[in-house]
Amino acid sequence: MDKIDFVITWVDDGDPQWQAKRAKYDSKNKTVMNNKIRYRDYGTLKYWFRAVEKFAPWVHKVYFVVDNQIPAWLNLNNEKLEVVNHKDFIDEEFLPTFNSNAIELNITKIKGLSEKFVLFNDDMYLNDFIDEKIFFKNDLPVGTGTFQPTMPTTEFTHIVINNLLIINKWFNYRKILGNNWKKYFSPKYGIRRLLSAATTLPFNKIIGFYDEHLPIPYLKSTYDIVLKKASDEVYKTSLSKIRNSNNISHWLVQYYNFCTGAYYPRKKGFGRFYELQEYQRFVEDIKNSESKVVCINDSSNEKTERGIDELNKVLEEKFPIKSLFEK
Repeated sequence: MDKIDFVITWVDDGDPQWQAKRAKYDSKNKTVMNNKIRYRDYGTLKYWFRAVEKFAPWVHKVYFVVDNQIPAWLNLNNEKLEVVNHKDFIDEEFLPTFNSNAIELNITKIKGLSEKFVLFNDDMYLNDFIDEKIFFKNDLPVGTGTFQPTMPTTEFTHIVINNLLIINKWFNYRKILGNNWKKYFSPKYGIRRLLSAATTLPFNKIIGFYDEHLPIPYLKSTYDIVLKKASDEVYKTSLSKIRNSNNISHWLVQYYNFCTGAYYPRKKGFGRFYELQEYQRFVEDIKNSESKVVCINDSSNEKTERGIDELNKVLEEKFPIKSLFEK
């Protein structure tokens, strides 16, 4: 089997030194993209590592990307662990950065990163045993590569549209549709996804892809090709200390894969996305391993704190034994 690495980005928002540093670059106009919850640590990181050790023992390396912050419990002697600070791979002119888009767009500069890697956020947890073929098949990434209209529901939509503006400059919708229609309309996605994709057919431009907020597999070589083609936009995003509506994101690389047909369709049911307030639903999913992967997205309402408590509780029940990533 070819080597497959996992990459996870993390920040300890409770660190006073980090708080002081970020305060210097805090936006005067608070946005949903940059409020405090977007940096919040649930206290569940050790369970992320326990899940990886249990459900993906085949992983080659875990690249743990941080800003000079290392949890006291982390076992730095684990041969599968590589701690990477921002300064190790991000150019000095972009530092310090509190912009996840900037960090993720520079990921392939990490020394030693394998050609095949999977990019995680720290709110994405393996929830059952997974085979490497879930992420890569015949040396290509696996994904839900189909269309969906872009709905302007949040500030994050600006970044999605910026990605699409680039993609529409590079690709002709009708041509890629003709080349890859079997992948865009694969029955593996399920009827709901197919109906959504069908609504984009009357248009002559790509009006959106189905975006899964789940771990994404990438080829480093493709990542670098795309970032070179979009070098101006990558540079501008990297200059942004915090996320803003002019940024692009690493989803641009996935869109490129979809447009070139360099991927394999993923079967429905790979993962589920939940908000913290949906704790009754995600607790059952985690307990029963209903999904292979779950993402528990942060939110701000009266049920959020209860959601964090319930998440910690169910993860401790599921993963009570220390992993080799812990001291």
